[in-house]
Amino acid sequence: MAYLGECPDESTKVKAALAALGLAWPELWQAIRDGEEQRQTANRYQPRSAGGLKDWIARVGTLRETLDGRDWRYVDDYQIPLSINPHNTLGVGVLLGNEKTGQEPASAQGPRSRYPKGPKVAEVAARNEQLELPLTELNDPAQDDQDVNDVLYPELEVWFLVTYRVIDLQPPDLEAAVRVYSELSLPGRTSGTTTPVYIDRWLKRIPLPPSTFRLNPQTPPDADENLGDIPEGL
Repeated sequence: MAYLGECPDESTKVKAALAALGLAWPELWQAIRDGEEQRQTANRYQPRSAGGLKDWIARVGTLRETLDGRDWRYVDDYQIPLSINPHNTLGVGVLLGNEKTGQEPASAQGPRSRYPKGPKVAEVAARNEQLELPLTELNDPAQDDQDVNDVLYPELEVWFLVTYRVIDLQPPDLEAAVRVYSELSLPGRTSGTTTPVYIDRWLKRIPLPPSTFRLNPQTPPDADENLGDIPEGL
């Protein structure tokens, strides 16, 4: 798919914040870009959710593949696809947000997850505030003989690459485009008391540069479509 522009430049502040986590904006952008490319391969014969599912699979896969080249591990602990750094102190997953995704300043309230999440994600979010609650590795075949209660990640923080996709039907060049707003953020304990819950509280946020992609006119609408509601101030 031909796409508009290259990876947008990040600010010095964003570059430093990501570097402190052992990450770089081009790595995250490539996952966003590959997700958008795969989303636009959906056709009218496929289920309406096909585009969003393809996008999610590509974002997870590209992020894992990229970080795997730097000795990060990819795991599915707690049924959450994650990439974990070599020190087992930082995990990164992906999440869809709402119109507040990517908004400055970083101290702003931040987004809410587009869809409710189950108890595992809620537990991970709460654990970011209470690291004494351990995560255990459930799905790694290499650990088949290990008790699932063994503590493998006693200091792991789980961050999410949060994205919000908007179709701009009236861009300056009169060609429909897709804007993807994003941030890398650390969730905290959710405000809900029962599951499923929405992730709506953030301990740390790193708003990332908006990305623009060309819209394939043959791609049918999908369940994640947002038309023209460009977040205010972006």
